[in-house]
Amino acid sequence: MKQKILVTREVFDETIEVLREHFEVEANQADRLYTNDELATKLQGKNGVQTQSSDRIDAQLLDKCPGLKAVCNTAVGYNNIDIEACTRHGVMVTNTPGVLRSLSRSVFSERFARFTGEAPMHYVGRWRMQLAARLLAGGESIGSAAQEVGYNSDAAFQRAFKKFVGATPGEWRKRAKAAA
Repeated sequence: MKQKILVTREVFDETIEVLREHFEVEANQADRLYTNDELATKLQGKNGVQTQSSDRIDAQLLDKCPGLKAVCNTAVGYNNIDIEACTRHGVMVTNTPGVLRSLSRSVFSERFARFTGEAPMHYVGRWRMQLAARLLAGGESIGSAAQEVGYNSDAAFQRAFKKFVGATPGEWRKRAKAAA
């Protein structure tokens, strides 16, 4: 029987596939930040958790999650984790030191493209527009969606959105409402 783990924030789909070869995985691909109470609830029955710096792991959380045995922090540091509390609870903690060391821009771009099949800037642009599409479908105004994904100019946002999505933000919102 596979051990159960929680991945608290969105990661590459390929990462989930690799993890599923070894674990039963619950993944937060919606990339919603969990409250402490939600995180404690999600960790019930889990043996491990892949966290990010936005996730606080402390004694109070560990008291609620007696089955937790590993916290794997996807970050260079670990200031979001109470190491002493983890030690007292018998929980192993890992992080990713050196993940940013000795990696030139060109090497990063090449590895990223090999892993994802697209250049980093294209990936980020597509991801931003997917987020914007979700916001628009949820009723956000075009200006609010533009700001949320990092655009200060509505015109620039509308051009980028049409380039990636194939429709203007207004057209997209109408289609999303009709489909709902």
